[in-house]
Amino acid sequence: TVYAYDQRGHGRNEGNSVWPGAETLIADAASITKAIRADHPDLPVYLLGHSMGGGVALAATIAGADIDGLILAAPAVWGGEEIALPYRVAAWAGALVLPDKRWTGEGLVTIQASDNIPELRRMGRDPLIIGAPSSREFMGLIRIMDKAVKAAPRVTHPTLVLYGGKDEVTPPKPVDAVYEALAGDKTFRRYPEGWHLLFRDLQAEVVWADVADWIEDQS
Repeated sequence: TVYAYDQRGHGRNEGNSVWPGAETLIADAASITKAIRADHPDLPVYLLGHSMGGGVALAATIAGADIDGLILAAPAVWGGEEIALPYRVAAWAGALVLPDKRWTGEGLVTIQASDNIPELRRMGRDPLIIGAPSSREFMGLIRIMDKAVKAAPRVTHPTLVLYGGKDEVTPPKPVDAVYEALAGDKTFRRYPEGWHLLFRDLQAEVVWADVADWIEDQS
């Protein structure tokens, strides 16, 4: 059984595009795992997070999440010492002065998230997807990543980390560092032809199968 929920401030929630705060997102993830555990007391529960959701899931693991294992796909863990001070100051200033300004990235370096071009176009037309993050959300993401990095050495749950060799969104060094910091049994799957949207790439079925096999092995 798979539960995929819209995080607060995202998707079909009434507060779409209203940033709820890092602590709220992390607490929500922990609460949802407890609710799922209550509905399925005889089944193991695995928490999977992708990109920012990976940072949320990692932080939630030490914030009361009731799980048997953790899966992090291209996790947003570019936090702590990995973020240079000028970048952190710029994000803080933007959140303070122009908190609701949304940044399209137009005129900057073009970043490709997947090799599945039809899927990228579909996502671009989806009104539920927040395409241009605000200054407030940038600062919020940094707070999530900081909490995720700090949590990693305390995570003792079995953890599967997935990362694409062509990922242009999440840099590899922070992902490798967090993986090394994890305290429990851990497995790293690196996909040379994988991009950031590992579950939607053209080779997505390979990733799906690896996740399913890992869960079966753990269970």
